[in-house]
Amino acid sequence: MHTQSSIKSPLNVNFKFEFLIGQGYWNFSLNSFLHLDLQVDITPDMNYLIRNHKEYLEKLSNQQIPTYDQTENWKSKTSVGIQIQTLTNKTLFLFISQVWYTTHFCNQICDSDRNFLYIEAFNSNYRRISYDLNTKNGKIIQIPGLLPIQQSTINTCCSGPRNVRGIMNENNELLLIFNMIDSDKQEKVWSYNVFTDEQTSLLMQHNFSENTNDHWIPFIKNDKFHFIYSFKPLNVLRCSIDHSECKLMSETQVVNNFSCFADGTQFIRYRNSDYFVGFAYTKVSCDECQYFYRPHVVVLSTISERFRLVYVSEPMVLDDIPMFDSFSILNDKNTSNFGYGTISKLVSESITNWEWSNDKLSFTISINNQKSFLVSVVGISEIVQSIIFAIENKYSNILLDRNLGIKMVSYSEKTAFDYCKSLTEKNKVKFKKDFIEEQNMKKNIIKDIIDSPTYPKFRVASYTDAATLKSYIQNDEVNFGIIGRYLTAYESDNRHLGQGTSMMIDAGGNHGTYALYGAALNQSVHIFEVLPKYWIVIEESLRINAHFQKMIYLHKFGVSDQYGVWSVLPGDGLTRLDFMKSGGLPANPSQNSLLKIASHPLDSFIFQKVSVMKIDVEGFEIRALKGASRAIRLFGIGAILIEIASNRWAWNNITINEGISVLEQVTSIGNYTSYIIARKDTSCPESKISTLSNVKEVKNLLLINMQNGTLENAPQIYRLMNWEPIITEMKTYDWSCNFWLESDSKRGMLKVI
Repeated sequence: MHTQSSIKSPLNVNFKFEFLIGQGYWNFSLNSFLHLDLQVDITPDMNYLIRNHKEYLEKLSNQQIPTYDQTENWKSKTSVGIQIQTLTNKTLFLFISQVWYTTHFCNQICDSDRNFLYIEAFNSNYRRISYDLNTKNGKIIQIPGLLPIQQSTINTCCSGPRNVRGIMNENNELLLIFNMIDSDKQEKVWSYNVFTDEQTSLLMQHNFSENTNDHWIPFIKNDKFHFIYSFKPLNVLRCSIDHSECKLMSETQVVNNFSCFADGTQFIRYRNSDYFVGFAYTKVSCDECQYFYRPHVVVLSTISERFRLVYVSEPMVLDDIPMFDSFSILNDKNTSNFGYGTISKLVSESITNWEWSNDKLSFTISINNQKSFLVSVVGISEIVQSIIFAIENKYSNILLDRNLGIKMVSYSEKTAFDYCKSLTEKNKVKFKKDFIEEQNMKKNIIKDIIDSPTYPKFRVASYTDAATLKSYIQNDEVNFGIIGRYLTAYESDNRHLGQGTSMMIDAGGNHGTYALYGAALNQSVHIFEVLPKYWIVIEESLRINAHFQKMIYLHKFGVSDQYGVWSVLPGDGLTRLDFMKSGGLPANPSQNSLLKIASHPLDSFIFQKVSVMKIDVEGFEIRALKGASRAIRLFGIGAILIEIASNRWAWNNITINEGISVLEQVTSIGNYTSYIIARKDTSCPESKISTLSNVKEVKNLLLINMQNGTLENAPQIYRLMNWEPIITEMKTYDWSCNFWLESDSKRGMLKVI
């Protein structure tokens, strides 16, 4: 029987909601009313997995994994995420990733030789932790670790669990559903209860073959498991997990079709209604992008056991999340799947939780089967509530017309194709424009190429002449030396992490010399730079240092405490940014012709511990620090090298008191010891710094000698007792000084006198 929905009329609908009877689709843009946020990078660490499962993998290697210890032979995507409460009432996030091994390079799961399920735990602050999960049969599953899925040992490709989906059952236990080849070499659908360690294969009735579709989308209604088996036609199975039997619901064979859906998350019951909400992703092709995957919001009606799609949104616009720009390079430009930098596969994998109180829905996404993130979205509940209210109170008779429903769903298919086409065309125009500009600029910008006067060495493309660039680097030899000493010790302490797994941030990249230096010391470096001329020299430096190309990421925008668009104001050799008012116009209308650049908080990028963060952003340093406070507090930033010129803060509406307050807060939450690096010139004169009462000279802070790599005492270093006196003094004399904030003093061998 139909259970009347508990949905009431939406009281605060803040968007135009219009149902076009003649055309049969919802006429509003979902993306206009949603707030998307990137929560955390949940990509598994393959080095950690291989290192901690060495004995198990060695045993397998005797049979079919000859190069198990090579990271490049392993790939992953996070498929299942859930939020649970521990027995001590602590919030815990469990993420289960499908990891696969292949003897040849590939990105596709279907090319795998062997598959496993890898489980990790995160605390409420999204930090990885170790956790022992006690199953109900007395076993202990150690997290992080490989789940004890019983799989066939037959020598065949693609063995082990694939296409995993997860859902919580009526006993609040996590049930995994996946495809796996059995000992009879037939692929079957399996269930595995993580909390009881019970595994079983599912049987079909009515000769309904389980081999025609790899993807099952689960949902639970009236304590019974259901699976969306296919979208074209829309087929729903009802399964008894206890008896391992599934049968096709006949009521689903006369409802809407959606030909473009490839897969989706589990579906969540919307409050107490007969409607379920989930994400499914479309697979379409257009122009140069043959495989284009994007998630849609889907509402499924189950009224009177007649299953039908009543709403499918246009594609969710996740491409605007700035972090994802870095991963468009994961597309292979030599294949027909490349769409001028468009991310080809951006797919929804699993709903982690839905906080009804603030309408925050969190779900996992996968990028090109190489990176996984947890994303949250606010605003879906209000939209779903309005849709259901309209259906049940105004359009219930119309929606019984299945042809009208098909029109509505078909419209969403069209938006998926149109989005692919528009995004590819936009990127194509930008790609060609950037390519032409880059070639023209490159002729005039690249003046020279030098070998760096550092230890270790690298090559640098120069915007100026060789002698001038070398002098710039040599003038900063104390900065380079301190960073070098710190990173050398950091890598020694974390050598188990593997090459290029430690992260360094270079905010204000300029020529990229600090980033290149960090890469030479085994760091994965993210550069943030706003000026096109430096993009050219950095990209040229990466071309001539090919071994750094997978270790350095260039982000062509700035950093701040919030998202914004700024106009770049060159002057006196410095780059100034002027905040643009709403509507995209700069504060001074006469400056419309100037370069406009976006800025983002570093907290939108940092989801792991950072070794070193260098900040040189011409008066933006306080905003940059404010925008990195979450990363410092939750994940930790080992050390910060920052240039401060307090007289420039006014350019960005930062007062002296606010700047001092931010510096004090950052020092406190990062547990930093602070130092000022004096110079021999007038910009930060040691002769003046040494006489100040709130500093103490440091004799035993070590650095790496730039000529031979030996350790020696750093000159011109003074311990800072508090921030207010020095910042006040700097404002008075218009000084610009470098500061070193270090959270682990034992690496510096400190001795203050």
